[in-house]
Amino acid sequence: MALSFTTPVVWPEGMPWLEQRLPMLLMGSCFASEMGERLLRAKFDCDLNPFGVLYNPLSIAQALCEILDGRRYTADDLFCHEGLWHSWMHHGDFSAPSAEEVVTHINTRIDLAHQRLPQLRRVVLTLGSAYVYRLADGGRVVGNCHKMPERSFRRERLSVGEVTEALSAAIERLLRLHPEVKL
Repeated sequence: MALSFTTPVVWPEGMPWLEQRLPMLLMGSCFASEMGERLLRAKFDCDLNPFGVLYNPLSIAQALCEILDGRRYTADDLFCHEGLWHSWMHHGDFSAPSAEEVVTHINTRIDLAHQRLPQLRRVVLTLGSAYVYRLADGGRVVGNCHKMPERSFRRERLSVGEVTEALSAAIERLLRLHPEVKL
């Protein structure tokens, strides 16, 4: 019996191919970041996690919609904790000692992703968890807890319907504006 040190992969019929020449957006969990880094090293044309790593589907859907809208953040969208300014929608890589620095970084990334939309041909979304964290004060779903105390949040598990509804709405908006994109 011969040993095999590879795993054969059968590409599902109808699944779109990833090609170096086709601009793509990867968003979501650390898997998107890891695979995106590999694709970038292989000279693929990728925009990788414009909001940083996001795990829950509601935040991923919201981030996609904010890119579609070309949303602009202001200092009013941020909060300060332990000397750093943060956005509830962004990974800690965006946090900084000044609100202006955070807003500039966030808006630059959203602008870049928004400007690339007409050229996009592939979007890869990777979901990390069906659990979301809602702010105890107001119930807003956050993309990142930024090491705030646990009592600041309510943890809840999303239903399949909630995940499907949020992602479907965001994907439908994307495809209405850019029907040539494959997911």
